[in-house]
Amino acid sequence: MNKLYLFLLLFLFMTTYSCQKVKNHNQFPLKGDIVQNNIKIKKNSPIIIYGDTRNNYEIHKKVVKSFLKKSPAMVFNTGDLVYDGDNTSLWPLFYNIIKPILKVARYYPVLGNHERNSINYFKLFNLPNNEKWYSIDFKNINFFILDSNSDLSVDSRQHLWLNSKLKASKKHFKILIFHHPLYSVGRHGGEIKLRNSLMELIKKYKVQLIFNGHDHSYQRFTKDKTTFIVTGGGGAPLYDKVSNSDDEKFLKKFIKTYHYCLLKPKNNQLLLEIYDISNKLIDEILIK
Repeated sequence: MNKLYLFLLLFLFMTTYSCQKVKNHNQFPLKGDIVQNNIKIKKNSPIIIYGDTRNNYEIHKKVVKSFLKKSPAMVFNTGDLVYDGDNTSLWPLFYNIIKPILKVARYYPVLGNHERNSINYFKLFNLPNNEKWYSIDFKNINFFILDSNSDLSVDSRQHLWLNSKLKASKKHFKILIFHHPLYSVGRHGGEIKLRNSLMELIKKYKVQLIFNGHDHSYQRFTKDKTTFIVTGGGGAPLYDKVSNSDDEKFLKKFIKTYHYCLLKPKNNQLLLEIYDISNKLIDEILIK
């Protein structure tokens, strides 16, 4: 009788433990759950770039729902995925919103300042290189994803890596994606120190397009044949334009709205279209 009683207790414990493990796994995906290469890319599918999703989950859902109608092949997030990367309870909320994307497209994030370099970020994603900075090839494009929270000064590890990758690139288009903007007329403004570190490489290797976040609006700048995009309209509170910014002389467009960017590669051209969450076209530019 005692053996049967002990067996039933052990069975109950193991069943409860097993169920708890499954429950926790659903709440917070384990490393390897987001594996980008499992998704087969469809021919002529566009690329989505958006960011600063943070803590307005309903807006983030609407942005995702809007761009999924475009059947993207790849999705890049320019950082600040959640409000506080160290808060484990926020990541399941983020994960549940992007789950529909993961069924149809590859998802590539960028470290923002709100990620706080948290282990939670690295648990969730399975990314190339050291997972902080890495490169992705797509058709005639090289995407270089950087960590603007880490050292990017000349002779830093990251700067040397970027220089070697740009030098070796044989693709027609070179695109940089990182969180902090080089130019911005938003609340935070352009990062002058970062600009001084990167502009020489941008000019030398003729980088055509740069995507950033951090300031919560849509902004487009042009300088020395390079287009700079601030796309921070994924869910964080929107910011007003700062009219006395020195960066304004390079500004071509500023819109305070939730939005996403859509990139269509075709031959040696890139069509960049910007849509708000109702899928209304609010800006476009052709890059050659």
